[in-house]
Amino acid sequence: MLLAGIPIVAVTGFLSYAAYVPSLGANNLVGDPGILDFYVFAWPTSPSWLYALTQGLHVTVGIALVPIVLVKLWATMPRLFEWPPVRSPAQALERLSLALLVGSTLFQFATGILNAQLYYPWHFSFLAAHFYGAWVFTAAFGLHAALKFPAMRRSLRERRVLDELR
Repeated sequence: MLLAGIPIVAVTGFLSYAAYVPSLGANNLVGDPGILDFYVFAWPTSPSWLYALTQGLHVTVGIALVPIVLVKLWATMPRLFEWPPVRSPAQALERLSLALLVGSTLFQFATGILNAQLYYPWHFSFLAAHFYGAWVFTAAFGLHAALKFPAMRRSLRERRVLDELR
């Protein structure tokens, strides 16, 4: 559920930014995103309900994932306090990716839910922070997946895939 839901939330969030057509100067609500502003398509003008669909998915799936994310964080929390903290450069990279992944996940979900409640206790632009937080999450998730890929391949080679899916 988490592996299917997080990409939906991420993609619909990035589509939301693209729908603002940030290349139109005043529509760019996050300031100058620099190299992160590389959308290769223009948001379609029809169907008119497309933006509502993507935002509905973004908010609904995001809120539905909160308990799942909290359970995942609870299950992985003991690994963050292992001793010794770093045994090898590969483990240092893995722990860095986990710190960025956990931090960005908590930030994205907390600010997103508070935004849905129209409550802004912070002194920064929600849109800019949520946009850049999404990029931090995407990069951390990519790094984490790349670092875990050899272990995943090794374990799936030893066991049958269908047994893992049951």
